[in-house]
Amino acid sequence: MQTTYAIQITCISLGIYPEDTLQIAEQYGIRNDLLHANLLPIIKKGLFPTLAKRLCLDRMDIPLLTPAADKTEGKILEVLLDSIIDMWFQRDGSDPANHEMWTATRVKEQTQRTQRRVPWQKRGHN
Repeated sequence: MQTTYAIQITCISLGIYPEDTLQIAEQYGIRNDLLHANLLPIIKKGLFPTLAKRLCLDRMDIPLLTPAADKTEGKILEVLLDSIIDMWFQRDGSDPANHEMWTATRVKEQTQRTQRRVPWQKRGHN
């Protein structure tokens, strides 16, 4: 609910329709599930170079996947994907499109720390 609310507020401040944006975000999620592996398993396994590559390729594909007549949909998808990338990675200022130059953010580091604690908890040593 908080994410939906944040999207609605952002859309209103940008002068675009929140309903369209939410629909586009949902379509991205569906497309993501259909075309390649879900991102969640990649994150849970700590495969962050794979995540960076996947997000980078998706970001580059947006102009190819959105109709030329509908620039709004493409821009919304770009902003959505940029926010996901920025949540997980710090992009290199001189070459932001090169996913191999991206560095981890605190979200990634926290995920890795949590994953290191999980194995002993699974064995019942709580």
